Amino acid sequence: MRNRGIAAILAMIFLVFFSVLGISFCSLATSSMHGAKNDRDAQVAMAAAESGMAFIQRTIADITMTQSQATGQAAMQAIYSKLRTLDGTATLGGQSITVNADFTTITVPAIALHANEKIAQRCTAQLTLNAADLTADRPDISLRVTGSNSNNSSFSRTLMVTLTSRDRTLEAFTYGVFAKGRVDLADGKASVIGTPASAGSIGSAYTGSTAIFLHGGDISGNVYVSGDPSVLFATNSSSGSVGGVDIHDSASLADALTHVHEIDPPTIPLFNANQFAQLDSSGTTKLAQLPRDAALFKGKAYSDVCITQDVTFAGNDVLQGLIYVKRGVTVRFNGNPTIQGVIVVEDPNLDANGVPIAGSNVTSTSTLNFLGTPIFATPVWPMDSIVPLEQQAVLADYSVLGPSAYIYISGNGGSNKEYAGFGKTVVCGTLEEYGSGMVKIRDGTLITMSDTMVTGTEGYSGYFDGDGVEIQRSPGYHAPYGGYVHLFSWVIESSTYREVTQ
Repeated sequence: MRNRGIAAILAMIFLVFFSVLGISFCSLATSSMHGAKNDRDAQVAMAAAESGMAFIQRTIADITMTQSQATGQAAMQAIYSKLRTLDGTATLGGQSITVNADFTTITVPAIALHANEKIAQRCTAQLTLNAADLTADRPDISLRVTGSNSNNSSFSRTLMVTLTSRDRTLEAFTYGVFAKGRVDLADGKASVIGTPASAGSIGSAYTGSTAIFLHGGDISGNVYVSGDPSVLFATNSSSGSVGGVDIHDSASLADALTHVHEIDPPTIPLFNANQFAQLDSSGTTKLAQLPRDAALFKGKAYSDVCITQDVTFAGNDVLQGLIYVKRGVTVRFNGNPTIQGVIVVEDPNLDANGVPIAGSNVTSTSTLNFLGTPIFATPVWPMDSIVPLEQQAVLADYSVLGPSAYIYISGNGGSNKEYAGFGKTVVCGTLEEYGSGMVKIRDGTLITMSDTMVTGTEGYSGYFDGDGVEIQRSPGYHAPYGGYVHLFSWVIESSTYREVTQ
């Protein structure tokens, strides 16, 4: 009997023990579940903050402003206008976006990122500008984003970054050859060669199919296209390479295609050649006009001139300072004339203030015909030059600034003379090259601005049927800082990314 009592007691002890153990396991499981939920909510909050930051940045990255507009207050006004008109109701997700009176703080109260029965991601955002930077040029802007799971708002994460301005117009100058339209290296020997090799890259903003035709010539850099990334390679050529990879058969062609990159359409600079016209108050040019009786200039250089009629320069002629070419004029360069200055061609698509004329799309209205070797030496400005010093500094980065001009080259641009070829950046509407040597550009870029060629018959913005072009960039090369309208946007400075406490 006594043994049976002990068994009952032991049974009750084990029952209590297992009950306590079960309760402990249940409590541990409940705690783990709560911990997992809290961890999930924290991750959801962080994801919401990161998504919100990406959303805000991508939205305002499309805002572009000219140099004269890019002050702190103007930037904030542009950002505010863009955010509040995204859904056409002056709100974002039904929430009103607010800005304080002096435009130093923009507040986005709530952005719904994702919602279902378990997860509801939301975030708030605030953009802040220092009051002292309201009138400053292109100041930094602070972006603060707080993300949360609205089903458990006690868990939130806050991220901060600094938005800094980026000059989007500089993109076109990173290539050796950049075309708004199509590029054709028509002859198997037509190449784009760079020093360094990357300077021999081709970029095209043409969004249609086959923006760049490569018929076997060497491309020392890469190929960059917008829109349809198709590029035509002539695989039956016995020579040719892209990025150092030979193009001979299907296998090597596949390797070459790794050097073809699809890019977002670059921001194309709006060049304003007309600002260099040097007009007096009545709108009349103050530059000396050509052509004149050549005998009057025997032994002298043509300095700071405006060319209003067709003219031909001989091989021993010297041009200095600003050579301004009016629309509709053909300028022929026979032999090897020396150009110690900059050729600027009037643009009929802009008014006198450099503002685009609505509906105007005039291309190739003036022709620069190089029948010999152009020799662009260091600019020489007359002591009594009427071109202001600040304009001289801008023009020093160009050899030709003619965004609507047609350039035809049939001479040997690759002469071994010290200053053979173009010294700096060449901007034109269209370019055709049939020369017997490489056309050299020392420390610059070749930019063609026409969608299609209308003067020639090939239909390209840049057409190379000779040996092509060679870009020779010095270690200190820099893109021109003037001559065009700067367009800025605001992007995240990655080094400033940080999480902050509430």
